[in-house]
Amino acid sequence: MNLNFRSIPDLVRAITRNLHKVPEEVDLIVGVPRSGLMAASILALELNLPFTHIDGFVAGEVFQCGRTRSARYPVRCVSDSKHALLLDDSILSGGSLAQAKEQLLQSRAKGKLTTAVVFAAPSAKHMVDFFFEICPVPRIFSWNYMHSPVLENCCVDIDGVLCRDPSPEENDDGPCYVEFLRSTEPLRLPTYEVGWLVTARLEKYRSETEAWLKRRNVRYRNLVMLDNYTAEERRRSGIHSKFKASVYSSVDAHLFIESDSAQADQIARLSGKQVLCVETQQLADPNPVSIPYARSTLWRAVRKANRILRRVRETTFKSITEKH
Repeated sequence: MNLNFRSIPDLVRAITRNLHKVPEEVDLIVGVPRSGLMAASILALELNLPFTHIDGFVAGEVFQCGRTRSARYPVRCVSDSKHALLLDDSILSGGSLAQAKEQLLQSRAKGKLTTAVVFAAPSAKHMVDFFFEICPVPRIFSWNYMHSPVLENCCVDIDGVLCRDPSPEENDDGPCYVEFLRSTEPLRLPTYEVGWLVTARLEKYRSETEAWLKRRNVRYRNLVMLDNYTAEERRRSGIHSKFKASVYSSVDAHLFIESDSAQADQIARLSGKQVLCVETQQLADPNPVSIPYARSTLWRAVRKANRILRRVRETTFKSITEKH
């Protein structure tokens, strides 16, 4: 099963490429908390409009455009707005947007209200007045994948994803490394239970790893660690990607979340399944098209098109000469 992934740059592109869809008379952008606020802020900046959130709208308050620019419309408070746009980042079931819309309709504001989302599932596009882009399901977004039920069917790396990587000084396979395992700072802590935590940490450090995960309230069904290797053998063999790919291939996981881009590419290629790299915020393709292959394919297509065009010209010229 392939997941459709959208990053924050994808969100920005979807908005900026479809600004023409926003009705010209819209004078206020209202974001649906929380990720809808990000989309609302981007759109408001692009259109030079004030924006607010649900509670702000109900309270009659808006965020102004700032000192460096004057507003496109003179909206100082919600009561000044004649046409507000309620915006969320995405829609699937439509429940959140419907609830937000009801809150606005019950407020004292009297202006027109239009609803929109950046990414709409095909089955939900009729639930809004307009959308910026279709994003099929299943899907995940870079701003919420660590807080999504999709984690229950994911393999997740630890170092570089849940916590930072150890420094060379800390990675001594001794007391400094043990201290790192006990006290390292968290990066991204998942909200939902993780199906498989897959790490190239050695099995002998399981107790320290489990203790750190427990202190950070990280829930998981399986913790898979590298066994039958020493730290030196692990570094010399570069087994990290092969080990993670073998685990990923053997379980019913839909996605592997990896920190390192090179390892993400290798895991995807070896497992034949998608890998999300947190370093690049991109999905690693299990079957990438090489640049030489892409170039040769393009060149063959160009030559074929030229041959067809040449035949058309010759036929046209022959037809003209025969008439004369």
